[in-house]
Amino acid sequence: MNQSEIKDLKTFYMSILKTIIFSFLVGLIIGCSETDNQILNKTISNLNSIETIEYNVVTHYLQNEIGISRIDTAKCFFDFTSTDSLLGAKYHFVSKYGEQVFNGIQEFSIDNNEERVLFTNQPAKGNLTSSIFMMNSIYEIKKLLPIFINDTSISITRLNDTVINEIDNYNFKISIQDRYITSGAEFVESKGYIANYYLFISKKNLLPTQFTNVFSENKGHWKASFTQMKLLVSRQDSIWNFNRLPQKFLRLSYNDFFESIKVKQSIKIGQFAPKWKLPLIGGDSISLSDLKNNLVLLEFWFPYCGGCLKAIPEINEIHKQYTSKTLKVIGIEFTQSNDKGLSEYIKKYNIDSLRHHKKNG
Repeated sequence: MNQSEIKDLKTFYMSILKTIIFSFLVGLIIGCSETDNQILNKTISNLNSIETIEYNVVTHYLQNEIGISRIDTAKCFFDFTSTDSLLGAKYHFVSKYGEQVFNGIQEFSIDNNEERVLFTNQPAKGNLTSSIFMMNSIYEIKKLLPIFINDTSISITRLNDTVINEIDNYNFKISIQDRYITSGAEFVESKGYIANYYLFISKKNLLPTQFTNVFSENKGHWKASFTQMKLLVSRQDSIWNFNRLPQKFLRLSYNDFFESIKVKQSIKIGQFAPKWKLPLIGGDSISLSDLKNNLVLLEFWFPYCGGCLKAIPEINEIHKQYTSKTLKVIGIEFTQSNDKGLSEYIKKYNIDSLRHHKKNG
């Protein structure tokens, strides 16, 4: 065998060796790369294994149409060993508003500024899940994620990996047709609506770092970002009882509190209505004295309130039928939305333009 043949043979064997090494490396990379389902199932397993968890949350509520951008923060604690039948979890939230506590039997909220605690010994699930810190929380993700991957009508798409708060994350888009998620991780039917959610999962511990609901037509979002996550933490027994509060704190059941408000604000038939003055969209104002000798209907509402939207056709019809009989209908909007956003909203949902609408209520 001459030198040329030997060289060709070496080249041939080197080519085979390179192919083998390349195939091995590709197989190794593929073997190490987890599929979407593997990532999500491991996250479910990790969430289900958690007994207690504490984290800081930043929630951002953005509603472009009506000019709202609200950020809230809290320290949240969940105990998933609870045997209660309402949530299957106890919680303790601490924010600038005070504390919100559910101990598995009793729910109470503490207002430090007012030096008051409100409580109920018969909590309802709807009230327990209504806190802004329950929205898109670890509790809700734990409940929702198995539904997402098992419901074939729900689309899950893996997007580009994303760094959030210096943490590398897997990024998943979850699209739900004809439904959306409301408080307590409950689904609500809505024909034609497409709800889009984005779930970010830490590559390091396969736990959620952010969960976002993006509103239709990209009009805003509800985003919850989680940091400083700690497992196997606990709370002192005293946390679960409001008797730890100073004696000067007023203690009222929710029922007694709301009844006291009704008593203070009640106006009986035959009494004179209290004087009031309302700012109107556009900068003008209206007062009760301007409506002398008229019947007046006050409607308290806020944008995207489900009941408020359902009431629009009925109140429009009432106004149409009775405006000639001196009925004045005044809509009082109380979320401090801007005039431009409210004007566009009123036009979009065909709210009778002859009615007055108040902002900063």
